Amino acid sequence: MPRHALAILDPALMLATDMIPCEDAHAQERSLFAQVLERVAPGEVWSGDRNFCTVSFLEGILQRESFFVNRQHGNFPIIWQGTLRSRGRCETGELFQQSATFLGENGTLIKIRRVVVRLDKAHQGR
Repeated sequence: MPRHALAILDPALMLATDMIPCEDAHAQERSLFAQVLERVAPGEVWSGDRNFCTVSFLEGILQRESFFVNRQHGNFPIIWQGTLRSRGRCETGELFQQSATFLGENGTLIKIRRVVVRLDKAHQGR
């Protein structure tokens, strides 16, 4: 029977340090979020692609006194505040920052910071 797993990578070590197995090979990563949140410790920074950009998951990270850096999902309910301001350059382009909020599951407004990188050259793939 097919299965899959969600690996947790430590970017400092470039090593998978944990793994969450799933019996259903067709299940989405989101079905494993509760198990991921059990592993979040205060002061950590968690990073994920747009599939990890859900209100409940990001709010769960914040409730554990931790932080996140995620690529924004197109359906994520965010409220932009102020203007996108230039914050300098990095190796690959210009950095911008903007204040934002999103509505938590219990109706609380959660303040976050949006960071945008405008690349000098289009991404060439892997």
